[in-house]
Amino acid sequence: MPDHSAQPEPTRSPPALAAPDPSQLAWPERVALAVLLVLIALRAWMQESHTVEGSELTRFLAAPSGPQPATTLFFNGLIAAAAMLTFAARVYRGRIDYRWTGAEFGALMLVIAGIISASRAGQQRLALTGTINFLGMILLLLTLRQLLRTPACVRLALAVIVANGTVFAIRCGYQRAVDYPMTREYFEENRAAIVAAAGADSGKLHDFEQRLKSNAATGYFAHANVAGSYLVLTASAGLALVLDRLRRRPGNRQPFIVIPAVAAMGMSLALTLTQSKGAALSLLVAAVLTVLGTVLRAWFARHRRATAVLAWLAFFAILAAVVAWGLLHDGLPTRSMLFRWQYWRGAWAMWLDRGPLGVGADNFGRWFTRFKPAECPEEVQDPHSWIVRLGTEFGGLGLAGFLMLLVGVSWRLSRGPRAEFEAPGEDLTTGVHGASKVRIVPWALLLAAGIIVGWLFAYAGSDPVYILFALATPAIVWPGVCMLVAAESKQVGVFSDDSLIHAAPALIAGCAAFLLHSAVEVSLFMAGAATTFFALLAVCLAAIDGRLDGATSSPKARPIFAAAIVLGGIVALTLYATRIVRPVALATHHIEHARRLVASNRSAAHRASAAETRYRNAIDADPLDGAAVEELSSFILALARDVRDCGDALQLLALLRERDPQNLSVPRQSAAVYRIRFEIARDADDLERACSAVREWIAGYPTWPAAHLTLGRFLEELNAVRPSPRLVAEAIASYERGLELDRLRVYVSAPNRLSTERIRDAEAAIARLRGAQTCSASTRSS
Repeated sequence: MPDHSAQPEPTRSPPALAAPDPSQLAWPERVALAVLLVLIALRAWMQESHTVEGSELTRFLAAPSGPQPATTLFFNGLIAAAAMLTFAARVYRGRIDYRWTGAEFGALMLVIAGIISASRAGQQRLALTGTINFLGMILLLLTLRQLLRTPACVRLALAVIVANGTVFAIRCGYQRAVDYPMTREYFEENRAAIVAAAGADSGKLHDFEQRLKSNAATGYFAHANVAGSYLVLTASAGLALVLDRLRRRPGNRQPFIVIPAVAAMGMSLALTLTQSKGAALSLLVAAVLTVLGTVLRAWFARHRRATAVLAWLAFFAILAAVVAWGLLHDGLPTRSMLFRWQYWRGAWAMWLDRGPLGVGADNFGRWFTRFKPAECPEEVQDPHSWIVRLGTEFGGLGLAGFLMLLVGVSWRLSRGPRAEFEAPGEDLTTGVHGASKVRIVPWALLLAAGIIVGWLFAYAGSDPVYILFALATPAIVWPGVCMLVAAESKQVGVFSDDSLIHAAPALIAGCAAFLLHSAVEVSLFMAGAATTFFALLAVCLAAIDGRLDGATSSPKARPIFAAAIVLGGIVALTLYATRIVRPVALATHHIEHARRLVASNRSAAHRASAAETRYRNAIDADPLDGAAVEELSSFILALARDVRDCGDALQLLALLRERDPQNLSVPRQSAAVYRIRFEIARDADDLERACSAVREWIAGYPTWPAAHLTLGRFLEELNAVRPSPRLVAEAIASYERGLELDRLRVYVSAPNRLSTERIRDAEAAIARLRGAQTCSASTRSS
């Protein structure tokens, strides 16, 4: 082997940079690539939500506004626009040059499953937003794959992902050192207001305090486990750059290997701050797979398809082992996995009851309480597994479609160029060889500007001081890290166009580890982490293929067809913006204003108030969503003083039933309204209606002890007005069932269980009712 390290570093060759490159992207494709890369970075800087619903504990607190469902829908519109631009540019040149990913057939199945499940969903706004978002991320995979046509473009995408991971890691450290102590201090200073917002629900307040005390870093996300999954992806991307430079540039590598290596180590250390054991284990798995893929690269190249088959057999073997263990032991090892097993038990019962077509995206939580085991500690909105969630929400067809998508991608990866896998690689001494026209500094600055503008758009209306404080560090750090990570030579300010085949093992291992962890977590449905996952899949495919195109120009351009595509895309996107995005944006705007008005004057009469006007505007703006209806009915219920107030609340609850039929707020609030109206008008029929509403509440959540105790109390009150042995017997059974269910909730924290006082009251009621039964029986016998 020649000693490359002893060779002088040659100077840059201007002709190599100036030579025409037929694989360069046309300007519409460059715009599309910039949009997608900005979204990949931007979505990891924020907490997106598919609903405007908020916890009563934090709903009325003064906090910065952030990404709302309309933001998520808008981002997916941008992905569709990028796809339209890409396709139109290809048609204009006269050839589409579509690069197959293997995901296409599975994506089509998911589209069909999404349409079917959304049409069956009870809360259709949630289902529509969730379906659009998940399919949008798959569209990003397909489109980004078309745009990553050269290794230089792939390196650009990797630089974005690694820079984002570095900023995310810094954010995790800042949370632990600064944010959490300040948040705990704020909580203690404002405890009275927060406790008042929690009302009688001390359990939620307890859970909130426990999360504050856990000190688990979440980065820009809401969940520490999602942050851990995301860092697995970004650390793997950093490791991929290290491997690429180690294998290709032994004579000029030292400073340009150190930067991505330090970034990868920083992300790995930040992962420990999340306290996610599953993510840490997944990162270890990724590291082991990377080492195996690197050391045994030639062997895997000779047995590529067999490797893909073995990987899938291993996946299904692990899945079967987990299920078998759970069935044999009625649970899984460790407390957190035991809880997941309980979620999955409820999901299986849901699937058997609701059928294989799915309940609709983001509708899992609406049904889960109906099938939740009594010992399960939480009323979760997600079953903490992409396998279970796809099966219950998108149905059997959706789960099969996503598995088909993953199988197709893995099969496509196994068909990569064998020669490049088996070759020892180009041991080049500089980064000049294969230099492209994709320049590092302009792209980094352009993308940084786009990210900042996008972030300001998502947080429009927030306090300027908050914006400056939150945006300063990432805005300064991100472009610098992106440029440093991208640099491969001191003399060339462009991305290299050399093959990235040596980076493939780390990229594939990172994606596999992410799927492994999200099989017991929620990460695949969280936009920030999931967008990066699908982007990294596209990077994997492009890295395996190497340079994708030869001549891309065509002597026969088709401008008319391209113009038709653009015009049709503009019409479709306009309809999407006006019919889907705008109603959600308007409703959210009115709800946020209503909350501020309620927070400023909670004791004001509701009728004709500014808050009620805002809520009703929100109700009219979005005919699918029930969030404004539920909040307004709660607002009226809290201030109800007469029969008319009760009538207003019941009208709203009837509307909420139409928009969100599985929402337990409907029977729970209805019971409260009828109970208040009984107190006002003393009509026993209202007490009968209150009992019926509580029975409906119990049907939707049969293992909730408080509902059974409420029914017992209402039945006892009804018996006092209309005495009946049947009512006494049912009241006793309800009290006893409530106490029994509370005893079964062994994994639930004490503040979330029945208080000692409430248990004593229930036991006293049982004794009192049994005494009444005895007296009644004695009277009848005499």
